[in-house]
Amino acid sequence: MKLVKILFPVLVLSLVMIGCGGGPASMSISPSTVKLEKADATATLVAKFMDAEGAETKFGGVVTWASSNENVATVSGGIVTAKNSGTATISATAGEMSASATVTVQIPGSVKISGSSTVTLEMGASTKLTATILDTAGKAITGKAVNWSTGNGSVATVANGSVTANAEGSTFITASYAGLKDEVKIVVSGKKPVEAKELKMKKKKKKKKPVKPAKKLKMKKKKKK
Repeated sequence: MKLVKILFPVLVLSLVMIGCGGGPASMSISPSTVKLEKADATATLVAKFMDAEGAETKFGGVVTWASSNENVATVSGGIVTAKNSGTATISATAGEMSASATVTVQIPGSVKISGSSTVTLEMGASTKLTATILDTAGKAITGKAVNWSTGNGSVATVANGSVTANAEGSTFITASYAGLKDEVKIVVSGKKPVEAKELKMKKKKKKKKPVKPAKKLKMKKKKKK
């Protein structure tokens, strides 16, 4: 009995020390932000646990996952699936611990060229077009570039949105991305804009008629009597 009384406090103290040193005290989700760009695209989130000293440790319990907006993204066992454009918060709960990650879904929905649907240019003139890629929620998608093309390069060419009128006629300039597109009609008139050098040459060619001196004019008037 004396031996049991001596060993029992030691055993309890040992269990307390083990529980305090090895159990998780907090958790996090990695990665903390995710961006998905296609419907049904997936990403894997991992729940990580840290002890009281901040060292990574294991958790043997159950982790429960949830999405704040299942119309945007769903989650199962840490695997996130994109549904529609928008933002959702993915949360993980383990006992009294919890953590969250932000998922942004941007599924391309349209391409829009800013400005008028028809642009008229004179031969040799140029203009700059700008196109925006929009997701299915109407929000601009940044960091992506559209492909530019022309329906008739002899009438007008395009490079990175810069259009140059080459010959009289009309054609369409198209901006496309991931199967989506928008277009602008380019009408080129036959008039070629006069450059500054040509204007100077024309001014030089126009010679002014010499003005007769006033004395000679008076003499002519006297003779006519």
